[in-house]
Amino acid sequence: MSKESNVRVTRIYGVSKHPNADLLDIGTVDGGYPVITKRGEYCDGDTVVYVPVDTMVPTDGEFSWLGGGAQHRVKAKRLRGVFSMGLVIPALAGDSIGDVVGERYGMSKYEPPSEQGVNDGLLDEHPVGIGVPIYDIEGWRKYSAEVFTDPEEIVVVTEKLHGANARFMFWEGRLRVGSRTQWKLLDGENPWSRVARLYCLAEVCESLGEGVVIFGEVLGVQDLRYGVDSANPGFRIFDILDAKTYRWWNDAEIDTVPLPRVPVLYRGPVKGVDLAWAEGKSTLANHVREGFVITPVEQRFSTALGSRAILKLQGEGYLTR
Repeated sequence: MSKESNVRVTRIYGVSKHPNADLLDIGTVDGGYPVITKRGEYCDGDTVVYVPVDTMVPTDGEFSWLGGGAQHRVKAKRLRGVFSMGLVIPALAGDSIGDVVGERYGMSKYEPPSEQGVNDGLLDEHPVGIGVPIYDIEGWRKYSAEVFTDPEEIVVVTEKLHGANARFMFWEGRLRVGSRTQWKLLDGENPWSRVARLYCLAEVCESLGEGVVIFGEVLGVQDLRYGVDSANPGFRIFDILDAKTYRWWNDAEIDTVPLPRVPVLYRGPVKGVDLAWAEGKSTLANHVREGFVITPVEQRFSTALGSRAILKLQGEGYLTR
């Protein structure tokens, strides 16, 4: 799971009065996530528990003020014109910076409907003898200064699309079809199987070799449709991994695969990246863009992440849609 999605103990800084509300403050956690709080509740450097966007919070006890059903999904909001990304609550005595504490509050990470245990009775067994990761990317707001330290490093920036995460791999003589967390039967009537047939993924994956995983986005299955629907979904690849050696493909290698790729917004030095690229309309449709993903054109390891260097930035327009 992405560290960005964890409910964790951190500190709040830059606390100041909300410019448009006498009873609210605005502060920042983890170096880049703005949060709105009650006036005077926190001071610079206070230890807090940060509850990020897309956390499911039980609506009883101390969270009863959230109302609604048994659980509340935390979302980004604009309050009196100021952007806020989640909640903070006081840390407990004995908490240490970096502690992951969501379990003690009964919190969990939100998963889209396709990943909430609705398996339509058509789940496949897990591949034997090879490990395929669940795809997660950390956030630009928290990690950019640590991951991209050389302003001259050449990066590729791609549009982040809002669909259903997918993974496809030829293994043990057949195509394996997966969502983000589940493996699906190829003959199942689900969007992943439909994409596999529409885009001839059995042939493409076999040509890449056993254990090479194509990661992509199935389009037309969420609230942003990109001009398609789940009956005839679209598909764009965004990453490729050789799971036998755990080597992620470089930018130029991905371009050799005969499948449509997520739109490339920029190639060049990281100093030329414009954060405004996370906003506005999608390059594929007349609706809001989710954001962007940035990674070096030549894949490398990041000590800050403990994994390869890749980050995402979701736009304010998308998060508050």
